[in-house]
Amino acid sequence: FVAKNNTLYFPAPKDMIPVGKNAAKQVQIKENTLQNDLGITLAYADQSPKQKFIYNSQSLLPLALINEYRLNGEIKTINQKEAPYYIEDHVGIMLENGLKKAKEGHFYMTPYIRFAMENGLFFSIAHKEGSLLNFENQYGKLGSESRGVYFEKAQNNLTELTLENSFYKQIVQKGKFKLILLSHGIFEQGWLPFSFNEKEGLSTNFKSQTIKLKLLFATCDKPLKISGFSQIKKGVKKQVSAVPAGSVYYFTIAEKQGNEDVIVKWLKSLDNHRIPNGMYSDMGYNHVVFGKII
Repeated sequence: FVAKNNTLYFPAPKDMIPVGKNAAKQVQIKENTLQNDLGITLAYADQSPKQKFIYNSQSLLPLALINEYRLNGEIKTINQKEAPYYIEDHVGIMLENGLKKAKEGHFYMTPYIRFAMENGLFFSIAHKEGSLLNFENQYGKLGSESRGVYFEKAQNNLTELTLENSFYKQIVQKGKFKLILLSHGIFEQGWLPFSFNEKEGLSTNFKSQTIKLKLLFATCDKPLKISGFSQIKKGVKKQVSAVPAGSVYYFTIAEKQGNEDVIVKWLKSLDNHRIPNGMYSDMGYNHVVFGKII
């Protein structure tokens, strides 16, 4: 995750629309449903064409605002000057076909995102007991371009995403919640974070009990294609499709009668954790948090 001065930033949830200049709220969904071939009946967003989702202009939000949004379904004040990046325009020159000279009159401007000062990337690692893995105060290389980076130990602010017990109890009482992807999602069943079949619908298992859910609404971008290069096998890894970070799913709890305590424990166990999917969740994908639907 992106970090600036020990503050963590996460992708702006994709169901937020701006209210005025410096505030935002979750989009309202209609009770009417859309016909589709997904096997799931979904509601749709109630907004005018002019209401663009906030992630188009504010792609990252600090942890405190993410929590405010999860609790209240809105953010009262967004200070855009506190963003951990800024836009820097780069000038390019178009070349003549087949020639190494500039094409007359063909200049263009491309916006680049540049991290602000005091920025870094926060990540957590786990290793087997007795291993010699130690990143602290080390210099290394990052990414396909082998950019130079310096590692240092930081405070784990991710724990601030875990909320009070009353938050999870209120969700169960209301019978509906939203699931927000903080990192890209690579799930066992494609774009759906939980198991689905047309007869029984959506469900998940927790401590040998089945929790049945109904998907109301989802807002996602087109899938990301993710691959990489294996230094061990010396070859390109298999390409997979991922649901982009910031995507949001709205659920209702289909059956909760007599099961409330189990559902509260399930919500608390998964909130600020990763939906299991083998090596992908071990690598940091599928990190989710819950929020209220207001």
